[in-house]
This record gives sequence, C-alpha cells and structure tokens, in this order.
Amino acid sequence: MSEGLAVFILVNNYFHDIATAMFLASGVAMRVIIKNPGNNKEEATVKYFTDVSSKVTMLARFSIYGLLISSIPRMLAFKKFEWENAVEAHHVSYLLARHIIAFIAACSGIYLWLKLAKRIREIKGQTKTT
Repeated sequence: MSEGLAVFILVNNYFHDIATAMFLASGVAMRVIIKNPGNNKEEATVKYFTDVSSKVTMLARFSIYGLLISSIPRMLAFKKFEWENAVEAHHVSYLLARHIIAFIAACSGIYLWLKLAKRIREIKGQTKTT
C-alpha cells in the first residue's frame, strides 16, 4: 500500500470515528434541549427550539452522510490496514472492542433520533396550531 493511500485511509478512519461520535452527541444534545420546551407553548420558546433543532438535525444528517461515505473506503481497506496490524501487534481484542463500541454508539444515535423525530414534529406543530 502506498504512503498516500495509507494516509488517506488513516484520515478517513478518523473521520468515520468522529462522525459516529458526532451522531451520538447530536442525539444526546437534542435530548437535553427537547426537555426544556416541554409543554411550554410560548411562541418565543417554540421558535428558539425550532431554530436550534434544525441546526442540530443538520449536524446529525452531516454525520450520517459522513458515516456512509467514509465507511466504503474503511470496509475496503479493513483487512489490509486494520486487521493485519492488529494481528501482528496482538491487538485483535482491542480492535473488536473499538468496533463494538462504535456500533453501540451508532445504534444509540439511531435510537435517539428515531425517538426524538416524533417529539420534534410535535413541538414544531405547536407553532402552527397556536
């Protein structure tokens, strides 16, 4: 593997890990933000929530797109770039643990966003009904 390709794969893998963390973090942030408006139907509160939620949702979408795009080179180079190095250094268990944690983080983010989507629509609908 050439040095340029190895650097690209390394940077891509970091971006993939960061996108996973950003996706989960955006879901947690929205969960915290969503508690504040509650049943408060004041127009200013709902407008603020709508503005913030659209920005955090954009961050989550950006993270998902980053995950999908960066997963392709990561999967193609996994055996050569990650697996062989882990076997040589006897770090296979660490590699598996890292991928299990990333999988749990991604699934947790998906779960959070699926639960939050309904509540966000409800709160945004409050401005239309009031």
